[in-house]
Amino acid sequence: MAEAGNKGDRASRFVTNHLANERTFLAYLRTAVSLMSFGIAINRFSFFLRESNAMPASCILLPDLVHSGQVGIERVLSVPILA
Repeated sequence: MAEAGNKGDRASRFVTNHLANERTFLAYLRTAVSLMSFGIAINRFSFFLRESNAMPASCILLPDLVHSGQVGIERVLSVPILA
């Protein structure tokens, strides 16, 4: 009877260890995906800043009051508020 108890304990320890490894793997995966999406957001923001600086002066509304850097920052910061 003592052997049956040891097999159950060993199996439960194996399952617990396996589930802990799976949780760790999923946490690493979640972190990697979030870092990649943050990098893509930074990349797209840099493209936006380049394009806004390349616009001719006649296309910019209120050139004395609005700077392209401020518009870009406001656009990026307003996305979480709207979502």
